[in-house]
Amino acid sequence: GGMVTTVEGLVTQIRESLARVHGFTFGDSLDESKKNKWREFGSRLTKLLSLEQPWTLILDDELASSFISPVTDDIKDDHQLAYEEYERSWEQNEELGL
Repeated sequence: GGMVTTVEGLVTQIRESLARVHGFTFGDSLDESKKNKWREFGSRLTKLLSLEQPWTLILDDELASSFISPVTDDIKDDHQLAYEEYERSWEQNEELGL
């Protein structure tokens, strides 16, 4: 199904879903290097939310079924949002059954 959220909500949901789905994989049997990779990834998601450094979210929606609302009345006036239409590749159409 669909979801209405903010960018912050999306990143938070990704972080929480990963913790819920993979939470039990951090047990004693998991290799320490893999644990560290998961911790580092979780830390990076937290840093995204705290805006410690600039970052870019790229939403590639092959079916054009997403909507991102600009913070201004007109998308052309929102300088934090770039919107780019493109033609799907043959491979993308094949994957989508088009």
